[in-house]
Amino acid sequence: MHHRRIYTIPPKTFSHVIAWAISRDPEYWKNADEFLPERFMNSSVDVMGKILRSSSFGPGISIGLAMAEHALANLVCFFDWELPEGIESDDIDPESSPGLNA
Repeated sequence: MHHRRIYTIPPKTFSHVIAWAISRDPEYWKNADEFLPERFMNSSVDVMGKILRSSSFGPGISIGLAMAEHALANLVCFFDWELPEGIESDDIDPESSPGLNA
């Protein structure tokens, strides 16, 4: 069970948050010292780094996201995209389903 700790910190106190230690806390993570990205599958934990205990990926998550965006941008930019046979651009409603669909 996770215990919430409450501290009184005086105003203008300088502090350091040690994200490395938080993301390897065995109170929160099974096998905390192992790199197990699959632990985030089907999890409500925010892997984008907004919650400190989810920072297990470190700077690698930023690099990985940038590389994925770059790869997608290359697909969009450099492929010759065309509509399937029998479909016209007027047949597509861009408002009906925003985002990527398979």
